Amino acid sequence: MNLVIRICLVTFFWILSYNSSSAQDWTRFRGPNGSGISTSPTIPTRWTDGDFNWQVGVPGSGHSSPVIWGDRLFLTSSNDDTGERTLRCIDTRDGKTLWTYDVLSADYTKHQLNSRASATPTVDAHHVYVCWSTNDSLVAQALTHDGHEVWTKQLGPYQALHGIAASPIVRDNLLFVANDQDKQSSVMALDAKTGTEKWAIGRNTTANYSTPCFLESAEHDLAVIFTSRDQGLTSIDAASGKVFWELPVFQSHVAVASPIVTSDFVVGVSGGVGVPEEVVTVGFHQGDRIPQEVYRLENSTPFVPTPLAYDGMLFTISDEGIAVCADLSSGEVHWQERLKDKFYASPVCVDGKIYCASTGNQVIVLKATRNFNILARNQLPDGCHATPAISSGVMYLRTFSSLISIGNPSAPATQPDGAK
Repeated sequence: MNLVIRICLVTFFWILSYNSSSAQDWTRFRGPNGSGISTSPTIPTRWTDGDFNWQVGVPGSGHSSPVIWGDRLFLTSSNDDTGERTLRCIDTRDGKTLWTYDVLSADYTKHQLNSRASATPTVDAHHVYVCWSTNDSLVAQALTHDGHEVWTKQLGPYQALHGIAASPIVRDNLLFVANDQDKQSSVMALDAKTGTEKWAIGRNTTANYSTPCFLESAEHDLAVIFTSRDQGLTSIDAASGKVFWELPVFQSHVAVASPIVTSDFVVGVSGGVGVPEEVVTVGFHQGDRIPQEVYRLENSTPFVPTPLAYDGMLFTISDEGIAVCADLSSGEVHWQERLKDKFYASPVCVDGKIYCASTGNQVIVLKATRNFNILARNQLPDGCHATPAISSGVMYLRTFSSLISIGNPSAPATQPDGAK
């Protein structure tokens, strides 16, 4: 009996340790369910180049974010001269490249601020997944963590004026892809182990660039939340592809920023040149299966950066650098301040501090409170369009030319003594 008890205890603590370890992984764009939130206490508030664990050059260009599983970091890049795209695996401990996987070149039209490697990969215990665009089609691929191709799936014709940017997400052995485009839009789920299509739904919309997230609620089974300028917020049963509800809440041109969910609300964003950017928050009344719009923000709101919800507050940063803190429940604005820079990366929140990577060589750190407080202005070697990733007490910053590791998982982060 004592042996049985000891085996059960060992198994319990192994599972507890595994779950704790896996919870540290940053497996998709903006980490856990796209929230952009980490509780790690070991990311410094302020730093200099001397505080970097390592900094390595990343050949080519790309605005995709890193994703991490264990001590392996995955990142995409593109050679602007040849059009060749690369998936790269980097050892998080020292920044060394473990392997690269090259994809055939493509020279499709893209926006001047976009890249041919803007879609962030996603990763689970089995594979790393990535979506690429060729000159005329969309392709999804799965590779082992060692860089061996498992499957490649042609997802049909693809046409979009500005290229692709929507990232795939994976859960419960299903890979979800937002294939909104100017030719024949759809959203779909693929078998993550084989690439076989499980379901696909046609969409009456032109190209959008946002990455979906999941919604778990008492009203429905697990849902995937997609946004598009024409169909607004759409909730789809992850297992079957059945549409639970849809709210056409947007009046603008295109959805670039991604949706986020909290325990009570779903927040979506849409915008465009010459029209107001819209941040729309919807919520459920008790017993309702279809949410209703609660409020919208249209003043100094973002087009590209995804919002962040933390501790009952909604934080947004506009492309032009105006930061806003509003009450998540009511939309009442607590403060609105200019950060004096431009932003295309989305903010992330680490241990109650918001890190905002700018195009102008800075990471501005704000205190995540109802009172505006800049804690630090940290310098980077060059600008940044990619959203930071956090895993196991370390932050990974992708600039235009390099990848940087910062943060000491074995020591507490330094405390700020005022803005730099």
